[in-house]
Amino acid sequence: MTKLNFITILTFISVCLIGAIVVWLTDGSCNAILQYNWTNQFGVESIFRSLMKIGVISILGIGFFQVIKRRIQPRKRNLVYIFYFAVLPLFIFYKQFLLIPQNLLNTTIKESICQKSVTNGMTTTSKNISLTEYGYLKNQFFLLPELPKTSHNISLNYYTDNFLGDYSLSINFTCENKEQIDTKNKHWTILNIDKLTNRKSIEYFDQEN
Repeated sequence: MTKLNFITILTFISVCLIGAIVVWLTDGSCNAILQYNWTNQFGVESIFRSLMKIGVISILGIGFFQVIKRRIQPRKRNLVYIFYFAVLPLFIFYKQFLLIPQNLLNTTIKESICQKSVTNGMTTTSKNISLTEYGYLKNQFFLLPELPKTSHNISLNYYTDNFLGDYSLSINFTCENKEQIDTKNKHWTILNIDKLTNRKSIEYFDQEN
């Protein structure tokens, strides 16, 4: 292995490590968010697709480099090699690097969710979260359904058994009476209608066992 090859490989690995460290430092997720974030979402098929994407982008990136390196002037070659392999991880692991600005933008929302949530073993409970906070969790957690735009006082209770893949999810909230709830769907139940406040209480329940 030539000195240049060693430097380019070291550059590539260093950028990946620095990116991973920055993602970790900016994450700020508590146990509750991690429970919502990771549980039951990464099956074999999802992992295989991710590895395939990484492999394809890596092969295309290296192939493209083989084409353009013939056009690089010898005196600039070393610098261009290092720069290219410093940038390549940004394309291969673009989803992971995008987490950095997302983490920074969502710091306040995550702190608020963590203050309203408790994780006890395999059960996570979040109480009185806002629709904005729910929207953040929904982007992370594929089991959460769309809620009406007037939803308020949202509470979640989630139990999961990672080993067996079993789970139960209940969501309670209130919304305005005008909101249409599909009670023909077994997951949705109208618990109460308050004519004084013009709001109704709704429960969503889903389970796998």
